[in-house]
Amino acid sequence: MNGLVDYQTDARDIGGPLDAQVAEALHFVRRNMLVRAAKVTGRTERPQFSERAVFEALVNAVAHRDYSVAGSRVRLHMFGDRLELYVPGALANTLTPDSLHLRQASRNELIVSLLARCPAPSGVGRMNLMDRRGDGLPIIRCESRTLSSRLPEYTPIDDELRLVIWAAEPAPDPTAAGRGGAGRMNVFTIGFTRKSADRFFGLLRSSGARRVVDVRLNNVSQLAGFAKKNDLAYFLAELCGMEYVHLPELAPTKDILDDFKKRRGDWDTYERRFLDLMRERRIERTVPREVIEDGCLLCSEDTPHHCHRRLVAEYLSDHWGRVEIRHLG
Repeated sequence: MNGLVDYQTDARDIGGPLDAQVAEALHFVRRNMLVRAAKVTGRTERPQFSERAVFEALVNAVAHRDYSVAGSRVRLHMFGDRLELYVPGALANTLTPDSLHLRQASRNELIVSLLARCPAPSGVGRMNLMDRRGDGLPIIRCESRTLSSRLPEYTPIDDELRLVIWAAEPAPDPTAAGRGGAGRMNVFTIGFTRKSADRFFGLLRSSGARRVVDVRLNNVSQLAGFAKKNDLAYFLAELCGMEYVHLPELAPTKDILDDFKKRRGDWDTYERRFLDLMRERRIERTVPREVIEDGCLLCSEDTPHHCHRRLVAEYLSDHWGRVEIRHLG
């Protein structure tokens, strides 16, 4: 960047179906954020932009742009201190930049209806690209203000609308001193039994975790209730804006689990056999760190003390180092 915030980081032309455009544009932003974050040391890892805010902005752009403007395109530009999105067309009806987040207006009702049926990319807090509840702009405002302490800015420019989403300010890293700036990985764990849905999802929402990593061997049992695989993935996206990932390689085998649960085996034997299995699977090499980092390991036990989710977290901490484990319950 050479210290120049007006130096454009990257730009790209993206075509194809509208849902593919949104997914590819979001991937473009994610890729550039990751590259830029890797060059910065001495601070905790923090996204340059809120992915949720960027996603909502992209969907709104393709849904509400004016397609009658010949030769026009949605343009996305990334800079060191901001992201700029240019959307063809003046504001619809009597909307103003100040009233955008307070009112709903649709220029392209058919496109909005179609996008409401298209599945959304993972990790954006929606099952479909649009849900027609009118909360897209409030989400952009809230997410942007939380990350950068600045509200996004909408500015009409001739026959376009420009949206500016401000980048996050680098946060100081209190663990950087004396360790050469090496980052610390946060890992959470949680069990769903003996918890109401309200408490379970409330703990996840307030934790700071970005995804739930399911380490259960069986995640489709009817006894799991709201934690049944497909239901849980839906609730996490809708209620928490979190991803859901199932990693069965972090679960015990059926034999190991049955010996402990059904045959009332002792914990010490279970722990030894499970850790031997993790070593055999070499999970410290095969499991992607980016999935575990800021992830919450999920199992059924209500406490971590006699649960393999704790063993997984501690095993990875021993092998990776600099892992801070927080048990949510």
